[in-house]
Amino acid sequence: MQPVQVFPKQVFSRISVIANAREALTGLNFAEREHSRFCVVQNLRRVMKIKNYSLPRNRSIEMMSTTISTNLNCNMACKHCYIQPELLRIKEYIDEATYRRCVEVIIEAFHLDDSVSYLHLDVLGGEATLMPYEFWERNLPWTLDRVSELNNAGVQTEFTFCSNLMWRDDRYLDLLRAHRHHPSMDIAISFEGQESGRFGRNMAIFPKFLKRIEALGDCNMLNLVLVMGQGIIDLGPLYIIDTFVKRGITDVTCDMVFPWGSGKACCRGFLARQRRVD
Repeated sequence: MQPVQVFPKQVFSRISVIANAREALTGLNFAEREHSRFCVVQNLRRVMKIKNYSLPRNRSIEMMSTTISTNLNCNMACKHCYIQPELLRIKEYIDEATYRRCVEVIIEAFHLDDSVSYLHLDVLGGEATLMPYEFWERNLPWTLDRVSELNNAGVQTEFTFCSNLMWRDDRYLDLLRAHRHHPSMDIAISFEGQESGRFGRNMAIFPKFLKRIEALGDCNMLNLVLVMGQGIIDLGPLYIIDTFVKRGITDVTCDMVFPWGSGKACCRGFLARQRRVD
């Protein structure tokens, strides 16, 4: 005979709230589900005597910024990369159910924090286009639908698809072009100087990179993310403008060089040079 489990009355209340919530959410549209989910969460907090989490409201941007890493493998080997080199060759991919649940949990977490009013979601790898094409064929439009529904429900939300543009499956170009005008989608591509080794010896694959930027065409937001190594600094801002804006780049942001992972050696060398200058 199985032992009888005795639950505190509070736990029974929680189980009841969750069971009733699942039944109540069936058949509702997204906006109705989001409102109902919010009410359920508030009720659950009350039962569990949990106070709303809230940071001091003194931030200039009240944003929750989140990232889902779908895979670690990459077809580049940038010297500053924060992922250990051996992990870049591991061909393990997030499954669809886990990915979609991650998106749902992020939305739920957003509602738990009263200090944020703007949600931003990134997806990246590794290199995200090394995922099986069919995964993003289904889940890119699914994600954008969630983003649109949140915006329609009054939650300011944006989505960024990060890529090095070195896809091996040419169908990715058509997929990204199909969604490039979505008002809340940003395609983010990084650019580094020659010292990163990203574009091969003597920047051999850089022309291919430029052609793929041009092939994407007019996008709602095509963001060039500059990794601020010495090579970018030497090129200067006018080079960035003259080379990329005419090819369709709409935004430029700066990223940091991460001082861990396989990028440690790159960072140590950079810091050593900086000390000599100082």
